[in-house]
Amino acid sequence: MTGREADDKPEDSGELDALAALPGTVAVYMGIEQAARWSAAMLAAGRPGDTPVTIVSRCSWPEQRVGRTTLARCAAELAATGWRSPAVVIVGSAGKPADPVGPLAGRRVLVTRPAGQADDLTLQIRAAGGECLHVPLVEIVAPASWSPLDAVIDRLDTYDWVVFASANGVHGFMTRLRHAGRDLRALGTARVAAIGPATRRALEVAGLAVDLVPTDFRSEGLVAALSDQPPGGRYLLIRAEQGRDLLRTTLESAGHRVDAVAAYASRTLTSLTPELLEMIDATPVDWITLTSPLIAETAVRLFGDRLRRWQIATISPVTSAALAAAGLAPTVEAARATAEGIVAAIVGRCGGPRDEAAEPAESPPPARLAAPAP
Repeated sequence: MTGREADDKPEDSGELDALAALPGTVAVYMGIEQAARWSAAMLAAGRPGDTPVTIVSRCSWPEQRVGRTTLARCAAELAATGWRSPAVVIVGSAGKPADPVGPLAGRRVLVTRPAGQADDLTLQIRAAGGECLHVPLVEIVAPASWSPLDAVIDRLDTYDWVVFASANGVHGFMTRLRHAGRDLRALGTARVAAIGPATRRALEVAGLAVDLVPTDFRSEGLVAALSDQPPGGRYLLIRAEQGRDLLRTTLESAGHRVDAVAAYASRTLTSLTPELLEMIDATPVDWITLTSPLIAETAVRLFGDRLRRWQIATISPVTSAALAAAGLAPTVEAARATAEGIVAAIVGRCGGPRDEAAEPAESPPPARLAAPAP
């Protein structure tokens, strides 16, 4: 139901009373300003005053807020605690969430991966009972020029190996392959290597069988996995515009011919809005995850001393080294450079639900509606 009627609508239309009398749970949209009106109608229609009421503001956004009260108290508490639209009010037992269960229950994790690429990490965190804030620190964009990639696509069948350093590289490569009017047959007899499971999945979704995935999901792992190849191989490396040179230089020093081309670029945020920083400061953060050296460097620049208050989980030694350059050390480092690995490292450090003694002193009693409470 709508919580705000049109200004010219008669107050005695009876529609609100009829809706208030419906059994079950009612979701009230745009209901903050006129909470006194619709809550009084629901009480008059016979709903108990102790009916649970849940208020959700900015649902699914990093600054999402959830508050809880009762039908009898909601109008006064909404007015007193400064809640503002847009928000939805859920009246009834269905709005009461289950208590979080799992080793990360009660903990909030700040995820910094690019938009559209954090699903695997956030799913792992939530499966462990944690809550996520997603604040992307980098954006995936096209490289400065597609010409180098387009040129190698014209001669794909001349390579012995095509090596993909990330799932983003797979997406960029497939986009330009289609743009050239070609399909996977263009690879000829070239074998395909992926740096890790996520890259392998992206290749398999595209229809490519993967010949090699190292046991260590980083450039060092690819170096080790390809070390037994005889000299004189022809390699194509599909990577980021700012990609590491370790694999290219190692292969060249072993006597191979290597072309390294960019299929995407990572563009860092230059700043965070004051509103976003205010939200982060008002929302207790327990952990931050850093999944690349570039993201680590950007986090240092944008979050500053906040990083010293949070526990830090890094995905690899290279990411940890980027932190060390800023005088910081991770709380944990993933044993395997995957979403599962980084969450396993956090869980291993936490060991179980957070102690009550660790809760912020200002946390409101659960029966009361706090001014937008996390």
